[in-house]
Amino acid sequence: MTRSSALLLLDLDGVCALEKASPDGPVLELFKLHEDLGAGIAALGCPVAVITHRSRKEALRILSAIGVERDDIKGVFTAEDFLFASLGKPLDLFRRGLLKSAALPAIERKFLVARENMAMIDDRDDVLHDLKTHGVGLCMKAPGQSDPDGVVSFKFAEAAQVFAEWREHDAVQAEIWPLTPYRTPGWRTGKNTRLSKFTVFNAVRVVARYARSLRRAAG
Repeated sequence: MTRSSALLLLDLDGVCALEKASPDGPVLELFKLHEDLGAGIAALGCPVAVITHRSRKEALRILSAIGVERDDIKGVFTAEDFLFASLGKPLDLFRRGLLKSAALPAIERKFLVARENMAMIDDRDDVLHDLKTHGVGLCMKAPGQSDPDGVVSFKFAEAAQVFAEWREHDAVQAEIWPLTPYRTPGWRTGKNTRLSKFTVFNAVRVVARYARSLRRAAG
């Protein structure tokens, strides 16, 4: 039975964009990983949302820089959302930090899509394992590696094909699906998120990460 409803979730860093030193010097610059991601999203025929550890201000800055319109993306779930969803479990929040899985109930409510009908593309194994453990139906692993000659990414068309085939089979994909590494030059945007980082929320996150590192060091 074909899935009548499905939702694709996209990480930003290493999936849609990469922020790294520009060829002109040490200043960070956002590079697009896909030449026309908006067209690829439109061709899917289902809602697409962003779920990222960036702050909301940074996320919106990145989407604007890479040319993805707000109409292309039906929802943006950021670190602020993970924090709000985790407030009921302060000890877990302190031990493990902000988990994307914390936002799954809110995503289900917003889109009226069960998590087993959601697919996620991320470049971090720990994030994908967390989401898989919490019931996400399909997890795809993006290479997301930078190298001196460009950026190793993946072809969005391949991810779209994997997603389409998964939708045709009403079953959860048990394993994390690795996307084929593809070297792209990374399309320059001339923009970065430097000013978007200066928020009270990001300052609190830095302090919290430092506290967790001290706790781990203490054993």
